[in-house]
Amino acid sequence: MKIQFVGNEMASDAVQEMISAKLVRTFARFGLTGAFVTLSKEDKAQALTVRLIADNVSVVTAKSSGQNIYDVIDKVIYKARRQYIKAKSKQNEA
Repeated sequence: MKIQFVGNEMASDAVQEMISAKLVRTFARFGLTGAFVTLSKEDKAQALTVRLIADNVSVVTAKSSGQNIYDVIDKVIYKARRQYIKAKSKQNEA
């Protein structure tokens, strides 16, 4: 899976590696082709947006913000996984 970091001037290498590792570990079995990760700052909170791209499922976007970037990463991964599974099940029903 190809992971691109967009607007990541605030993301350190350690944060990028953690996000990449969690995305690969969580979505390896789903056959995704890529992900776009955007880290930004909203007021005093940090925001993280993840867009998942697959051949047979429309793009899934998950966003979360908070004070602690590591908690935000966990929330976004959880939201993205839940949304992807829901989109995949809807596609299989159709």
